[in-house]
Amino acid sequence: MKRGKKIGLLFVMTLMLFSIVLPLNAEEHAASQRTEEARNMVEDFTFDDMEEAEWASEYMINMKANEILSGYPDGSFRPNQPVKRVEAIVTAVRLMGLEEEAKERASASTSLFFKDAKLIDQKYAWAKGYMLVALEQGLFHESEEKMEPGKPASRLWAASLLVKALGLQSEALSQMTTSPEFTDVNAVPAGALGYINVAVEYEIVSGYPDGTFKPHKNVTRAEMAVLLSRAREGFLEQSGANTIQGEIMKVEWVQSSTVTEEVYHSSPEGMHLALTVQIDQGPLSTYTVPSDLLVQFRGRYMNADQLLAGDRVVLVVEGESIIEAVVLNESDAGGEHQVDSPLSNGILSFKLELEYGAGQEIELAYKDKKGKLSAKIEMGENREQKDDEALQQMLDYLAEMQLSADMNRDDLLEAVLRSLDIELEEISELELTVQFTNGKKLNIELEAEEDEEDEDEHDEEDEEEEEHRSMKRSKKI
Repeated sequence: MKRGKKIGLLFVMTLMLFSIVLPLNAEEHAASQRTEEARNMVEDFTFDDMEEAEWASEYMINMKANEILSGYPDGSFRPNQPVKRVEAIVTAVRLMGLEEEAKERASASTSLFFKDAKLIDQKYAWAKGYMLVALEQGLFHESEEKMEPGKPASRLWAASLLVKALGLQSEALSQMTTSPEFTDVNAVPAGALGYINVAVEYEIVSGYPDGTFKPHKNVTRAEMAVLLSRAREGFLEQSGANTIQGEIMKVEWVQSSTVTEEVYHSSPEGMHLALTVQIDQGPLSTYTVPSDLLVQFRGRYMNADQLLAGDRVVLVVEGESIIEAVVLNESDAGGEHQVDSPLSNGILSFKLELEYGAGQEIELAYKDKKGKLSAKIEMGENREQKDDEALQQMLDYLAEMQLSADMNRDDLLEAVLRSLDIELEEISELELTVQFTNGKKLNIELEAEEDEEDEDEHDEEDEEEEEHRSMKRSKKI
């Protein structure tokens, strides 16, 4: 065979080989064409007037993406407009995942036995289904005779509503005799103290820098977005979901044997999306992903199939399924957006409240929320630190503590106290919560034992209260 014919035959064979290999995995080929800069974003969840409350823009977008809050037909959100009670109830029902039930009840003939039921039928008939569901879920106070749907929701009313939506009524009732640490606590009705305590404990709401709570101040729509976002985090935690952080190693469509087309309705037939993730301080794990899951990416949203190997992510997982995902933007490292921080020990949150010695108090708090770091330090009177100063100090504390997800409760407590140069015997009361990026969470509560002589002086009421605290402590641990 001549040389020219040999080269021609080789060329033809090469073309045939590539024509066979390349089409074998079209999805894999399509994925290889995506880059971090060229991902397909979905619907724009921003509003035209977000700059009026820029501090809450992330929460407004998140609540719209999760279909809990919406804007107006003109594209505005009106962030500084007070939230009406009826609007707050609708969002609480959505938060609980009961909107479909509410819609089905919209035309129900069931009567609402509020004194203003006629007004509701005339002006707010569209929300009747939501109100019926809210009533059945115990979101109203027993003494409420009127719905007053058009009345602005106060901070006290909104906080209580969300505590009930989270199913924390029993915890609220158990804290009715505990006084919140606000300077205007006398403005809070006695029957609402427990709800405020729980709302603060679960970080749904907080006070103002001047130490007040302002219970009767109207909640704006921007503020409601923040409250709902925080409550949603609590709702996910209550449902057994864990937050983890790590790096995506593989994104692939795999054959589905148990996941139905009904759940993954936009997936290729018989397939579902799977992420293999190297969890920080944890194992290599694979999770199923709803194909219509919206993933937060640089302040916008994309479908889950736009994720790439190498993405650093924060995931909320329930069992083996991902229910929320955020891509960490490492280009924003530094300041409040640090990702590559000194926390190679993988801590998502740290909270310590400690009383020791002769009434000395320490409060330390740190949180890594989707790559945004925040901290608070309070040691004695007039020694409160926040923002960058507190963050740097907390990073130093945590680096010195060298906490690890492999630690047990005793080792973790010893490391924390050692860094603060405090002996266990000095402690009067301690509450410590540490959550790691691998999903592990440790809760420790300690209270100094009383002298036997003092214990004999307890009456029956005190013993019941102590029993309740013990039950709560056991539950948390």
